[in-house]
Amino acid sequence: MSLNTFIRSIIAGIFIIISGYSYGVLRILSQGKLDTFYPAAKWWAQCILSICKVKLTFTKTHDIPQQAIYIANHVSLADTPIMINILPKNTRIMYKSELDNAPGIGIVLRRSPYISVHRKSVRKAALSIIEARNAIQNGDSIMLFPEGTWSEKPGDLLPFKLGAFTLSKNENIPIIPMIIVGTEHIIPKDSIFIHSGTVHVTMFPALYPESFDKAETLSEACRNIILTELHKHYS
Repeated sequence: MSLNTFIRSIIAGIFIIISGYSYGVLRILSQGKLDTFYPAAKWWAQCILSICKVKLTFTKTHDIPQQAIYIANHVSLADTPIMINILPKNTRIMYKSELDNAPGIGIVLRRSPYISVHRKSVRKAALSIIEARNAIQNGDSIMLFPEGTWSEKPGDLLPFKLGAFTLSKNENIPIIPMIIVGTEHIIPKDSIFIHSGTVHVTMFPALYPESFDKAETLSEACRNIILTELHKHYS
């Protein structure tokens, strides 16, 4: 690890903690009436990338529906700020509940419209799906990583959990598959240091649930798209 990487990571860490607690205090003082989360989150994510000299390229192949469930592969802590940068406003990201206790960012997440997923409790995980369903019914979009955790290695995919695809079928909302390439070099697995580099995100055409007989076939189609495209980059 270079000295520049170490310094940038320390600066980014300080920024994350200070900005997180500052926003949390503002939310508390305003009694939840401060409705600036989405632009503030995008500004925060852009600052992180700028501080750490991360270049983001984004390609979409078709127009984006007004409302959708976004899914992507997951290999790094850097995936979430990348998603915040590119996703439309009112997209509620589902994240692992362990982040609720992270310094700085935890206080923001607990007071954000994002949805905490408790992976170790079946009952609490079900409540997260209910919250996602309610968000969709209120007109919001959802973003999640259907593997439920990080991939074993870049270019591979773990089996998909069915939550996103069941929601898609039940609520008749399209799913938009995406691939994230390069974040494994920005924040490597088992590391907290942020390296400079380039990340590529590609957003593919929406898949509509009425074209599939059940959630399992929709899941398989999405997984095949993501896996095929990942193999083009990592083969």
